This record gives sequence, structure tokens and C-alpha cells, in this order.
Amino acid sequence: KQAQQLLNTLVAKLDIKTIQIEGFKHALPSGREVYYIGDRHGEPIFELCNPKYVTWGGSQNVEWIQDSDWCKYEQWLTPIAAIQKHAEYLSKKSQKELQSLIEPIGGFKGGIGDPLYDDVQRNLMIDLSEENSKLAQKYKDLNYKTKEGQKSMLALYADIISKYGNTYGTNYSNYGIREAHICWRDKRVMKFVTKLEEGKKNTYWFDEHYEEQPEDISILKIYVDEVWEGTILGTGSESIYLNIRPIPNQYPSKYNPFGTKLPYIGKNYYTFMNNTKNIAPIDPAKPWQRDYDVIMSQIKFLMKTDMGNQFLMYLELKPEGWSYKQWLTTAKNTKFLMTNLKKHGSPVDPSLLRNLNLSNVQEIASKIELLNYYRSNLIQSLSFNDSRMGSIGQYSTNQNIQQSQSASYNQTEGLFETHRLIVEKALNAFMNRARYIYRDNIKRFLALDDVARTELEMNPDIWYEEQLIEFTTSSEELKKVDMLKANLLPFLSPISKKEIL
Repeated sequence: KQAQQLLNTLVAKLDIKTIQIEGFKHALPSGREVYYIGDRHGEPIFELCNPKYVTWGGSQNVEWIQDSDWCKYEQWLTPIAAIQKHAEYLSKKSQKELQSLIEPIGGFKGGIGDPLYDDVQRNLMIDLSEENSKLAQKYKDLNYKTKEGQKSMLALYADIISKYGNTYGTNYSNYGIREAHICWRDKRVMKFVTKLEEGKKNTYWFDEHYEEQPEDISILKIYVDEVWEGTILGTGSESIYLNIRPIPNQYPSKYNPFGTKLPYIGKNYYTFMNNTKNIAPIDPAKPWQRDYDVIMSQIKFLMKTDMGNQFLMYLELKPEGWSYKQWLTTAKNTKFLMTNLKKHGSPVDPSLLRNLNLSNVQEIASKIELLNYYRSNLIQSLSFNDSRMGSIGQYSTNQNIQQSQSASYNQTEGLFETHRLIVEKALNAFMNRARYIYRDNIKRFLALDDVARTELEMNPDIWYEEQLIEFTTSSEELKKVDMLKANLLPFLSPISKKEIL
């Protein structure tokens, strides 16, 4: 009951439904879905991560990020956003230093962005490469690895932006302060103690500072994982390090020091225990899309160059002294074609006045047929079909449509199941973290009733999953719950049945 009340509150407050939908959208082009579970300003956090900037490493067959040995997530924030996000850990001096840490998104080493879309970068490269470039001479000694060099880099971009700003815009969104949040596994000593109490052997876990007691039978030192986290703002020797600590409440319970997880939940969709390179769900469609685009380009070219029906005639047919405009206008308006069949003495065959078909219609039709072939294969490469997309033929029966749609859903079941499992694991980790946070959060008085709040305050040091409580998004589980309710109601009294309903 407590878990359900807390879940209802947080799902609505953080709009988790929208977050996981966006996570699936990100996974389609990247083949990766990642969520961050943590706390900020005394509140639990369920955030979607940009999969492009998440890196991690672990043992050979580890696929899930939360089971890996380390993980890093990079973002580029504005100074205002960085101060707001790390308000508890940034001193006044550090806040002033943030301005000097601004850099192009992607970092000085990794480039500024894609020159195909970044007009400022493109013009910067053009200006620097020009012969006798004043800009190149001005910044010839620039070294991005030093603090002064980074300031000079900002001045360089300021010069470019001021020069081309009126034409291309300032593009301030291409700059920010690099934030790298890093999590890693370390080791700590725990003592597994067996005690003799009232004639019975009981076992307990204690930290490394525990000292032997008379009732102790054995003390076993064990090295267990301890997950740490830290944040770096900026790049280089002048970076600011914040909030380096062991992640709080990372153990399932005081009886279980194992099973701790990294706060990033997710995985690559298709690696097969890291034996293959990950692909995105839309990757199989890319070759067909390329061929489709090529044929579509050819069709557009044929349509633009189509000459249609042409009028074939000899120049000698035009009456002498008439302009072509007069001649053709008279023929169009009067339906009389004035001509001189013996303009130069020899007769001209009037049958030469005829239409000549120079149209590309047949070639265009054959290209369209090929285009439909590529389209069909493109859709099938994504495990879809026309019936599932809503394109239903007029002669299709309902039974055929349902069978076609079911077959398509069976093909994509693995994709959606992977997404569901990622969200489910993230949701369970989020609720375990929220249980600890709401123990001391004043909002527990609004989210929980008296009984649920009392249980949380009296017995907080245990995850929900340690109590065999799990959060699921499976429709099959919902069907089981409805079936249990339906079977339970006949055994309840009328009053109890009314309360249940």
C-alpha cells in the first residue's frame, strides 16, 4: 500500500510516462536506452540520458550498465543551469570560475559540432584557412590545453560570431560547460559475524570498525563493492570537482551488502553478450531507404526533364512575312493553319505537321513500380507491414488484417520487451531510492497515509525488492491481478466486497 501511494505520487509528479516514451524514441536511432536514478535537492530523480554521451565498461559479458564497473555521462550546461543543478556544492568563488569553463559542445578536442549544420564553425574554418588570414595570425599561439588558451578559444568564437551573427545567428546553443558525472565501483571491508545468542547462532553484517564481542563465534572479513560518484565541471586542469562520495543507501538492506548497482540503468539493444557491434532498430532499413531515395531522385529528374508532346514542322511552312507568334496565334484562335507548300518552288508534304511524343511517362511508371518494391522491403526490414501501418486494401478481410497485424507484432515483440525491461528495472531502482529519500522528506505527510508513513519511518533501511515488492509494466501481470481479484470477490462478505470495489 505504501509502495503504491508513493508510486502514484512520483509517476504524476515527474511525468515518468512521457520520459519513458521519449526514451524509446531515442533508442530507435541509437540502439541504446539509458536512465539516471538519483537524488537532487532532496528529491528523487528519474532522468532520461542522451545515449550518445553515455560510456561504460565492465566484464566481458556484462550488457546492463548498472552491472558494469564504471559509467560516465557527459552533458554541456549553461552557467545558469550548472549553478542551479549544483547549488549545494558550488562556492561563490567556483560560480565565478564557471564562465572561464565554457567550451564548444563536444569539447575542444572533439570538435564544435557538425559543420554541415553549424554555420559559425564552417566560416571559422574558412577564415582560418585563407591565405594571410588576420584571424589565424591573431590566434596562432593558441593552446586549448591551457586555461589562457581556452579563454582565447572563446575570444576566437566571439570574433566569428560578431562577424557572421547578423547572417547566421549567434548559435550560443553550441556552447556550454562540460559536466561529466562518473560512477565507479570500489571496495570496502565488511565483517560477517556469527554470534551465539540464547543458545542459537545468529549472523550479522557490520562495517570494518566492528570490534569482537564475547558472544562472537567467528568474524569473517569480506570485501564487497561500494559504488562511488563524482561530478567534474569543465575540461583540463582548471576543472571543478564536486560531490565525490559513496552513493547513499546503495545496499538492499543491512542484511545484504551485495547487489549494489550503478545509478545508470539501461543497455544496448543488440550486442548479444557483447559479441557483435550494437545496431539501432532502424539500421536494417537504411540500405533500402538509400535505394528508395536514389530512385525517387531519378523520378524527380525525369519529371523535370519530361518534354511531353512536341509539334514537328518544317520552317518553310510559315508564310513569308509572318512572325512565328502571329502564325501560331492565328492557328490557335481561328483553327486555320496558314502555310505555303511551295515557298521555294518544290512542294512540301503537309503530313510533316504532326505531334512527336517525347514524354518519359513509361520510364517514370517503371521507376514508380521499382519504388514500391523498395518501399515494401523497407517496411519489412523494420518488422512492420502495410496492415499494421493502417494501409489496408479494399479486398482485405478482417481475419486477414488481424493475422497480418499479429504476425508483425510478434516480430517486434523483442524490441518492445527490451524497452519494457529497461523501464521496469529503472522504475524499481527509482522506487528503492525514493523510499530512502522520503523517509526524511516533509512531503511524506502529503504522499502517504498514517500507516504507510509509520512503516517507512520505523523500517526504512531495506529496499522494496528485499520485501519481495516489485514494480512492473507488464500487461500479463495486470491480467493476473484482475483474475485474482475476480476469483477473490465471491469469498468476501458483502461489506468487504463493497470496500474492495
